[in-house]
Amino acid sequence: MLGGSHLSTTSLGSTASPTASPTARATPEPTINAGAEEYRAFLIHLKDRPAQFLASYDAIEEAVVASDYAAVATAAGILEVTANNEIVWLDENPPAPCYGEVHRLHRATAQTAADAGHNLMTGATDLDFALLQKGTASLIGISTEMSQVTAAMKLVSC
Repeated sequence: MLGGSHLSTTSLGSTASPTASPTARATPEPTINAGAEEYRAFLIHLKDRPAQFLASYDAIEEAVVASDYAAVATAAGILEVTANNEIVWLDENPPAPCYGEVHRLHRATAQTAADAGHNLMTGATDLDFALLQKGTASLIGISTEMSQVTAAMKLVSC
């Protein structure tokens, strides 16, 4: 073998054959960072979520201020369904490792919203003021959870 080529002998004499050395490796194609496309799709999905949840929060707040328990139950039911739909989507679209923490925190926030909606709906329907208070406390806690999601998003490196 000379210079990475094998020599072959023919009836005309020795000629160099351009076969590659067994140690030569092809250069890998450049790839997008693992998870970047999935994270981009996740962010697109999240884009409209705050508006959906805030609409429910506003409707609940207006109904509570007006002591309109039927309206509280309706708005809370919408919140619960919206949050449960989000949980289903998140479970059906698992994260790439690079944004797993954001996904986990967002799912926890959606679960808190679903629980708050359920407690508020049941509390308003049954006039159970302890459940209404529990649901209201959960809604207040969601802002902290959303801040954690936002902070985790700043650390993502996909």
